[in-house]
Parts: sequence; structure tokens; C-alpha cells
Amino acid sequence: MKYKNQRIYIKGNPDLIYHAISNYISNAIKYGNGEIKLIINKDNKNIIISVFNSGKNIPKNELENIFEPFYKLNYTRKNNESSHSLAIVQSIAKIHRGN
Repeated sequence: MKYKNQRIYIKGNPDLIYHAISNYISNAIKYGNGEIKLIINKDNKNIIISVFNSGKNIPKNELENIFEPFYKLNYTRKNNESSHSLAIVQSIAKIHRGN
């Protein structure tokens, strides 16, 4: 594990922020296939949280839909899997003036 010992403070509701990050990571674990990478960066005004997994890539034609509640990716439809976790992540980000 690589990390820099740097504190990043986020102004907002800690329970909601925890819930958003937890959902984001859970989604990566659910659809990943091995390594999960969490990267948190900061610029002048923003905190950028990125989660990467070694699973299947989301097809470009489906990217605009993945934050819709209960949207199913083509490769999860056969398993009847749906999730609203990314919609929750997006809603919490918007509450905190993010995206």
C-alpha cells in the first residue's frame, strides 16, 4: 500500500461522506476482479476521490447512465443485478456541491 501521510479535511456531513465513500468502494469490490485502488487528491478548491478496480471496464455508451438509480449494465443484466449505490454517491456529492 502506498500513501502519503497527509491529512485532507472535507467540510460536510461526516455520516453522508462516509456512506458515499463506502458505497463507491463497495461497488468497485462487487464488480471488480482483484485489485482495488483508492486515490484521494486535492486541488485548490476540490477533493477528488477516485476508485479503480481490475474488473470489467464500463462501456463508453453506458457511462452516462451508471448514476441512474437501478440502472443495470449490459453484463450484469443476465445476473439480474442492479444497484442504486452510484446514484446515492452522486446525490451525496451534489449535497456537498460536488459531482
